Amino acid sequence: MSRARYPATVRRVSEPALVEIIRIYQLACEGMGSPFYAAFLERMGEDVAAGGPIGRFLSEQLESTYEDAVPLRFLGGVHRLVLAGSAPDLAARFPSVGGDGDAAAAACVHHVNQAARTVFEAMAQNGGEAGT
Repeated sequence: MSRARYPATVRRVSEPALVEIIRIYQLACEGMGSPFYAAFLERMGEDVAAGGPIGRFLSEQLESTYEDAVPLRFLGGVHRLVLAGSAPDLAARFPSVGGDGDAAAAACVHHVNQAARTVFEAMAQNGGEAGT
């Protein structure tokens, strides 16, 4: 019997808590049949662990808790911008709006930073919620 291979969910010493939380959400998306978000979260976790653009943007959230749901709030806010037509480069990747489903490209698109900034500004104005 073959065992499923999952990314490690135990935090490495040098990794912020947020990376572990992203991996947990990644596993949940894989298990619930959401390959686009699972792949997006995988790239997001790699970026945060490496201190990339998303990691730098989320730098104030690195020690957040699972209950803070930062990865889901981030994805939800970005998706909201995609649905509103405010992020056409990302929309080209999101299957929910007819995009090609390339999560790796979506996570690397330069508009993620701009979209993320908009998301967290809205969250700050709405008491931590991405939408009204």
